[in-house]
Amino acid sequence: MYLLRYYLESLQDLRVRAGLTVVDLKNLLKIILRDMIIVLLPTVTITTYALYVGVIELGTTIILLSTSFFTALIIPHLKYILVVRSRNKTLEREIVYFIISESITYSRSTELVNDLCGLDGWEGVFPTLVNEGLRLRVYRKFLTTIEAINFYIRYTSSSFISKILSDYVLAYSKGIINAWFTHTSSELLRKLRSEVSALMKLRTTVVLMMGVVVSYLPMLTFSLSVITGGGELTNVLVVVPVLMILSILILPSNTQHLRMYNTSTLEGKLITTSSYVLIFLTAISTYLSLENISYLIKVTATVSLINGILNLVKFYNIISEVRELPKVLYMYAETPYILVNPLNALKEVLSNCKSRSLRELGKKLSLSNVKEGTSTLRSWLSRYVYYVIIKSLTTGSLGKEQLLNLRVLTLDMLEDFKQYLISVLPLIMMSLLMPFFMVSMTSLANVNISNFIFYIYVIVVTYSLYVDYIIFNTFNSTLITGITLLTLSISWCY
Repeated sequence: MYLLRYYLESLQDLRVRAGLTVVDLKNLLKIILRDMIIVLLPTVTITTYALYVGVIELGTTIILLSTSFFTALIIPHLKYILVVRSRNKTLEREIVYFIISESITYSRSTELVNDLCGLDGWEGVFPTLVNEGLRLRVYRKFLTTIEAINFYIRYTSSSFISKILSDYVLAYSKGIINAWFTHTSSELLRKLRSEVSALMKLRTTVVLMMGVVVSYLPMLTFSLSVITGGGELTNVLVVVPVLMILSILILPSNTQHLRMYNTSTLEGKLITTSSYVLIFLTAISTYLSLENISYLIKVTATVSLINGILNLVKFYNIISEVRELPKVLYMYAETPYILVNPLNALKEVLSNCKSRSLRELGKKLSLSNVKEGTSTLRSWLSRYVYYVIIKSLTTGSLGKEQLLNLRVLTLDMLEDFKQYLISVLPLIMMSLLMPFFMVSMTSLANVNISNFIFYIYVIVVTYSLYVDYIIFNTFNSTLITGITLLTLSISWCY
């Protein structure tokens, strides 16, 4: 009984640390049973069938079933441990930007816990912190501020969050919150810049290294197979997708201020689906060596290119939105009547922007409905700047100095956007040259290209989809795939 109680209590504790609520025993047992069945059902089925056909012996079956049962017991804990780790990373990232914004908008009324509890409506900027603010709000109904923070720290697994909040409690008790915000924000800014710089270098290295590997090895193997007549091409069709998936898995995720929100309409989803359906059908046609393959490749290239161009327009609008942020902040800071009527001054500045989303924000600008304004912006950095400005307006701390400080911070973050875009240029060039290289090798070897078109198509499409994902951070866009297939259809005389 002690072990069972410890098992259930530890699971409840993990749920709380994962941002979930404590559930009653009946619902908790349902969750455990569901997770265990997901693991046990396929294992028991396969093991029983293997025993029935005589592939394994009874002793081996008992060992496998026992191992599966113990594995199923730890699956619920493992699941919540992964959720806790993911949540801690997200929470740490958001609280860094939040404290920096608190420092920029600091006034005599600034209080960290109050501001955390008042984040309703800003789910588009701090989704995890909004939930933590709701939890702190419940604690503060029964406890003082210091007691609420101490109680909250007990159920957080992040040492970084615990240290930040513990230092804040100490500063709060001594009445030196202003100095704490100044010192902590400066320290977090330095840490953020160093981490972002290291992460961008690591991402660029991984992108280029895996990009070269995924492109060079298939082309080299293809060339050797065409020249020597070997049969290594079948292995390439297995290795290339595996390398692509591995590269995507080990690729470091973008930093918070590089996050983009590219929503798709019904028409956009249909044309994206059509592109992938055509890509799949063309692959089958090239494998079966059907007629009019060249025509089908051109149709696939056209549809993929149209889908890619539509997504490129959205991507360009996001980049334009981000590029205009420093200009908006500068113009807003230099507006003569900013202190007289700051909200109308901001509307006037936004109405003169080239970015459509910023102009729409100017029309929807309101202190009472910030959620609608946030949803019009397509980049996290724009939403963050919008939050800081609105927060300055509500606290009465808005001034030229604060806006210029925010502009400097935005300019630093824009450098990461430039590095992000420059790092993918070599991949684009390699993707566009790949069809020319493979078709040229078949011509030089004086072999029938029809015998190799399936291998060429699969290698080219796989790599192009990989490059599209690296550029747009989504599989919705098929711009590079469409251009590459169009290049293949032009260079291949069927």
